[in-house]
Amino acid sequence: GKLVWIRLSDAHTHLDKTQTWADAPNLDGSAEGAKDAAKSLRKTPWSLEQVYARMDFGVRSALHHGTRALRTHIDSQPGRTYPTWYAFSQLRTSYKNAIELQDVATLGASKLHGDYGDEIAKLAADHGAALGPVVYQTDTMRSDVERVFDLAERHSLSLDFHVDKTLDPNSSGLEAIAEEA
Repeated sequence: GKLVWIRLSDAHTHLDKTQTWADAPNLDGSAEGAKDAAKSLRKTPWSLEQVYARMDFGVRSALHHGTRALRTHIDSQPGRTYPTWYAFSQLRTSYKNAIELQDVATLGASKLHGDYGDEIAKLAADHGAALGPVVYQTDTMRSDVERVFDLAERHSLSLDFHVDKTLDPNSSGLEAIAEEA
């Protein structure tokens, strides 16, 4: 006469951007508004204390609501990796017995060409993270996707693509990923 429920798993969060409404509101509630709000967050560097407090609040909230595993996409734009990756590592250690925390290095796929791509792939590998590029409908999309797969193979990384960052009905990011795979 009793029910047993498994605990929840949240496969797509952005803990580094949680609790940022006061600094970067999306007043119209649109996809474009969210994108603009996220970009505006990059204008001012975050302190370790700020980003840790936001991420900690997100993890505590997830635990309170029964979450057992949480995957977060960490903004890995040039100049944004510290303090976020350091704060996440501290959180994962602090909560290791309570919740499984997974990390994903997220940035535009076109930014993974050249030395920065190797730097981010190594950072992800060192943290046991996945590589989570955002694929945009551009003239370089296919070479961007090819580069992502190359980095993942060389650094033994799993992939967690964002292909939903457009309202263009002709976007072929998913097709490019499938063909490269």
